[in-house]
Amino acid sequence: MSKLRLLLVAVLLGALVVGSTQGASAAGGGQSGAARLGVAFDPAAATAANGVIPANPTAAGVCGSSTATYLAELISGNPLAAKVLTHWADIVAGKEMMVSGVVHQVNRGLIDLPFDHPWSGDLTFDIGLDPEYAPLAKVLGPSTGGGGSGRLHVELEQGQLPHVVRDARRASGQTWLASSTANAKGVQNGFVPREGDRVAAMGRWIIDCGHPDYSAELHPLTFLAFGHSQGGRTVTHVLANPYRVAQVYTPDPSATNLVNDAARLAAPGVKTFTAFFVDEVLRLIGAGPPGGGCCTDHLRAPVDVEATRPAPAPWLVCAPKTATENGLTVTSRFVTRPGVKIRLHPNPANGCVRVETRIGPSYIALDPPLRDCVMPWDFLNQQAAAAAGVPSLDVRSVIKSFVPPAFQSKVDINPTTNCFDALAGPTLGPPGQGHSVEVRADQPFPFYGVIEVGRHR
Repeated sequence: MSKLRLLLVAVLLGALVVGSTQGASAAGGGQSGAARLGVAFDPAAATAANGVIPANPTAAGVCGSSTATYLAELISGNPLAAKVLTHWADIVAGKEMMVSGVVHQVNRGLIDLPFDHPWSGDLTFDIGLDPEYAPLAKVLGPSTGGGGSGRLHVELEQGQLPHVVRDARRASGQTWLASSTANAKGVQNGFVPREGDRVAAMGRWIIDCGHPDYSAELHPLTFLAFGHSQGGRTVTHVLANPYRVAQVYTPDPSATNLVNDAARLAAPGVKTFTAFFVDEVLRLIGAGPPGGGCCTDHLRAPVDVEATRPAPAPWLVCAPKTATENGLTVTSRFVTRPGVKIRLHPNPANGCVRVETRIGPSYIALDPPLRDCVMPWDFLNQQAAAAAGVPSLDVRSVIKSFVPPAFQSKVDINPTTNCFDALAGPTLGPPGQGHSVEVRADQPFPFYGVIEVGRHR
């Protein structure tokens, strides 16, 4: 059993060392008051939707432990008695929070924990929060971290940004790292935030239970609008992310992408990672658990993905402060799926456009095309050795040492996980005149687009 515990830590904690290490840090940077310009949620609507912010959540209450981090506690004790069961634990169950502020420390990493990043490594940045959202920047652990200092860390897989449409989909069999690298390319122009942008962001308000400071994040983002002043206008890009990793694993990889079938998340054999991996080793040796499948010829970690229905509060795009003439010039271009409505309400008196979005009952998320990605043993060994602090660690050998000889050849096969191509749709050029909306059922985003707001010259 001790070898199994080491395996669980080494294989699946390993990739975290290089990838998800950026936490929120340093001082805040938001603005306050009605004079705030650029991009922001309507403060009254957003804070009302956020509701009461828990004053004193604890790491033990949210993650399950105040001393153990995700997977690391498996070094000792019974793996089936692990207290930290999920990588990202909701502070308020099922609750998405909205914040506005200023973008800082943008990072586009390629390596992350492969099993719960089916699109790619994350785009990460910090938000210097406007004062009304400052209570969300929490740190529940003993480390100083960045939360509580006016900044909140946010993350979104780069493959979930709007990309240009590619000529052909990639086939199964690509390595996860190659897939992540490819999905970081081809992002449509303007859809990566930059330092100093004003931002409105929404996502699950979680504690990253893989970090010892137990810092709060929005992860993953389900809504993101960000903009800056350019040529006397505020240019804003916006997107709604259609998918979320469910943090449960299934013995039926073919069902991981059926995002409109919520029942599959409670199907037999679907479990959080620790329990799933124990079952997977049993399946490898032909002794799969009842109802959880019988046999496999290699190790797998297929994570279920679920649909989101982003419902942000109304948000504002305001003309630059230097644009003082009367009247507003507003142009926009959006792409949506059927069932989505976007309304713009210009207010020349305050120089802002109020944007309202609605995902109606007829909206149906697109099932993302599914493929498999390979995690070569040399990649896993490299990451696992760094995580465990054991330079000579050979994960495959560790597994073989507790698998009966008749099944050890199965261990030699590289493990696989499910993965997806980058999300793509029609390329957006500069907005023309007025408000343009293209409804497309062949693209996955509930909506994405660009808005430009300025004063009449």
